[in-house]
Amino acid sequence: DDIKQELDELVEAGIIHRHVSHWAAPLVLVKKKNSENSQGKPKYRLALDLRLLNAVVESSTYPLPKISTIINEISAYKFFTKCDIREAYRQVMLP
Repeated sequence: DDIKQELDELVEAGIIHRHVSHWAAPLVLVKKKNSENSQGKPKYRLALDLRLLNAVVESSTYPLPKISTIINEISAYKFFTKCDIREAYRQVMLP
């Protein structure tokens, strides 16, 4: 029932939609650490097991800068900002 509720909320928000496809991946419900809803029940998040898909997708890599390089580059700045990107993965459109 928790899965249905979460799926209904994602459909309502326009994040996902019903679709028929030749591809499928197992959907799993993962308990969030130290998180409860208003009734004291644990909160969950939906996740897909995409290991089989990863096996057939061409991988690409991008070199990440070293932390010391980043610190050197920002050391001259006077202003910094902090953003909560917890839901940012929902902002990237996948073809």
